[in-house]
Amino acid sequence: GFEALVDFLADDYQLGNRIVGRGGRIVISPVVVECRESPKGWPQVWRHQLRWARTIRVCQPLPYFFSILGNATLWPLLWLLASLPSTDLSFNAAPGTTTLLVTVHFPFAVWVAAICLFTRVVTALDQQRRLNRSTAHLGFFWLVPVKDLLGALIWALAFLGSTVEWRGQRYRVRRGGRLVKGFKP
Repeated sequence: GFEALVDFLADDYQLGNRIVGRGGRIVISPVVVECRESPKGWPQVWRHQLRWARTIRVCQPLPYFFSILGNATLWPLLWLLASLPSTDLSFNAAPGTTTLLVTVHFPFAVWVAAICLFTRVVTALDQQRRLNRSTAHLGFFWLVPVKDLLGALIWALAFLGSTVEWRGQRYRVRRGGRLVKGFKP
């Protein structure tokens, strides 16, 4: 029964994993379920996102590690930063000058980054429109890159600890997703 899952944070994952392990199938419902939560402040949202990230990291470590590659805002911005014109002494350039390679490369990097970010925002808006069947969220398009960058930070923080907060209690997440009760925050 469900008693076997009581000590797991990702009980839904554990249940599905055990069903598949016994030869069963998991089928995703075509119906989108709308969940409404009470309003939360920034600290609660942050803890929720970190708990979720650490849970995924524990349950699926390798896929979680590589999931950062799908961050469509982080990589164009990092490439843009790496392409900034700067003093480069490695090519024996005169101090205070830039190499031709960097000078030509930077405008191209700006265009590529702009195209990538534009595509990311448009794709996110389209997904939201299709899932929610609403355009009420369109005014928040500028938050898409912010969400991606905060997601990159959460991704990194998921590797820097194994404690989570769940329903007002502090837990340590063990390998495999088992929870060990800690102290109250």
